[in-house]
Order: sequence, then C-alpha cells, then structure tokens
Amino acid sequence: MSTDDQFRDLAGRDRGVARHLASSLRTLKQHSDDPEFSKLVDDVLSGRTQLRDVFGSDVFARTLDPLIAQSAARYRELDSDTKAELAAEGERQLFRLGESNPPAKAYTSSDDPDDFPTSTTILSSDW
Repeated sequence: MSTDDQFRDLAGRDRGVARHLASSLRTLKQHSDDPEFSKLVDDVLSGRTQLRDVFGSDVFARTLDPLIAQSAARYRELDSDTKAELAAEGERQLFRLGESNPPAKAYTSSDDPDDFPTSTTILSSDW
C-alpha cells in the first residue's frame, strides 16, 4: 500500500484528513527529541512501515501520551464559544486540504520548514 493510500485508508478515504494526519506526524517528528520516534515517523511517511503497525507501540505512546494529556487539559479549559470557533476553523482547514491539489512531492527525512504548518493552522503548536 502506498503512503498516500495508507493515510487515505486510515482517514476513511477523506483526502483532507489524510493530509492532516501526514502533516501532524511531520510536526510531531519536528518537535520530538526522541530519535527512535523520529525514525518510526520517517518509516511511516516513506511507506516502509504502516502507521497501524506502530501506532500502539511504546515508542509512540511515550511521545503521544503526554501531548494528548496536555491537549485534553487545555481543551477542558476553553469556553464553549472558543471550542465552537476552533471546530469551525478545523473543518475549514480540512476542507481546504481535501480540495487543494498540491504537486506530488517525495517525502524526505529532512526537516524542510515548508512541510510543516504555519502558526495559523490547526496543526500549530506552542511547544
């Protein structure tokens, strides 16, 4: 299965969600100090490994579990209007990702800043 097919399969064939998932992995890799996690992400993004095969691994857990806990805590602190605004913005961004047709680009393990989201996207972080 190609890398694009892998993410589209995981995303229920939704191109926007698939692109978001791949971009999220790149963002996590960019901000991780764990070389084992970075290698796993490289393997997934290159198609050498399937995300389904490594998602439940200890390597993914030690990176993602603290981030998920932090995000959940921040989310609980938001008021309902802010949650609704963020949800609407996320839907708009996913729609744009699904509609756009960027040129095909081979994945490399470099940390090319153009591969990562800007601070105005739902993928941004304040790490």
